Amino acid sequence: MISKCLKYIIKKRGYPEWIESPTDENGESLILYISTYPVVAKYLAKRIGSEEKTIAELCCGVGTSLMYLGEHCRKVIGVDISHEVLSYCRSNLEGAKKDPSICFGSYELIQGDIEDPRILRELKMKETDIILYDIPYWYDHEKQLTSRNPDFSDFIDKVMSVVTDKIVVYAPNHFKETQIHPSLGDYEIQQVYVNEKFDRHIIYFGSLVEKKGLTSLKLVN
Repeated sequence: MISKCLKYIIKKRGYPEWIESPTDENGESLILYISTYPVVAKYLAKRIGSEEKTIAELCCGVGTSLMYLGEHCRKVIGVDISHEVLSYCRSNLEGAKKDPSICFGSYELIQGDIEDPRILRELKMKETDIILYDIPYWYDHEKQLTSRNPDFSDFIDKVMSVVTDKIVVYAPNHFKETQIHPSLGDYEIQQVYVNEKFDRHIIYFGSLVEKKGLTSLKLVN
C-alpha cells in the first residue's frame, strides 16, 4: 500500500498517481524527491523533441523525464546501472502508454554503466540523435556530488566524440559553470526555477543552444 508520505510527494510534484518508485522501510521514496518535476520534463520535451528523433537519457532513474520526452520524439532510450530502478522505469513507461493524457511512443531500456564505452557505442549504433545526461545524486539533494560520477567535461567530450554533440544535462543547483571546459564549445546554462525555488540547471550543447551563456527559466508546478 502506498504511504501517506509517498502520496504527498506525488501530489506535490505533480507526478501521475500511478507512478512507481523504490521506497524505504517507511514507505518514502528518495528517488521521487529528487527526480525531475513533470513541468520541467514537459518544457524540455517541447524544446528539444521531434517526431523524427531518438533521445537517450543516461542515468534515467524511474523514467520521470522519459515519460514526457516520449510524447515528442520517435523513440526514447533509458540507460541506468540499476536493474531494480529500470524495472520501475519500465512499469512507469508502460503506465504512460496506457494513460490517455500522455501520448507516449516507443521506448527501449538498457542496463549498464554509462562509463562503459560499449554503452555509448550501442547508442551510436541505434542512431541516437540527442543525449540527455541526468547527473546522479548519490546522497540527498543538497549535498555535493561525489567522485562516483565521472569528470563532467571529460565525460561530455566522450559523448560528443562517440555519439553526438547534441547534449542536454540536468545538473544540480550547486553546479559550477567553471566545470564546463572551453573545449566543449558553445553552451547554454539555464537556471530553472519551479514555484520560485531554484531547482536545477539545464545545460545545452551543440545545435540545442538557443542563447549562449547563462539564461533563466521560471516554471509553475
